[in-house]
Amino acid sequence: MDVDRLEQHRLWKHPTATDVAVVQHEIGALGTQLQLAFDARDWLNARLILNTLHDRILRAMTYADLEATKAVA
Repeated sequence: MDVDRLEQHRLWKHPTATDVAVVQHEIGALGTQLQLAFDARDWLNARLILNTLHDRILRAMTYADLEATKAVA
């Protein structure tokens, strides 16, 4: 495995408290950027923001699942 793949694995499967906080912050910030893009009718930028937001939401869901699994175990 190369370094980037190892880091991606760590980021998704073994997040630090900082990783979780950063993702939560990014989701809020991206929501604000998305609203501004919609207001400006900047559809291309809105679509790009949605792509990034989708990634961050998936990561946040993964983090929630990891915590739920720990709570049950």
